[in-house]
Amino acid sequence: MTRESEESKPEDLSHPQLRTAKTGQKHLRRKDLTPEALNELQHRRRVIGAGLKRMFDGVTTEPIPADFLQLIEKIGRMAED
Repeated sequence: MTRESEESKPEDLSHPQLRTAKTGQKHLRRKDLTPEALNELQHRRRVIGAGLKRMFDGVTTEPIPADFLQLIEKIGRMAED
């Protein structure tokens, strides 16, 4: 299975330890995972993180809505009083 196909199928948990963790049969800690399962888990976290970054990267450049700025100013004035 290539990395691209793993990215397109996030529900496909191929490692038995990760499948067990997914179904809730056993709560696994990182120290309990085999090196192979730990590598797979780390890869999945990187894929999820990259996807979230792509989704929300533009949010940081969007302007702050005027009504939100007014609300922040109002709260600031209330805190000063």
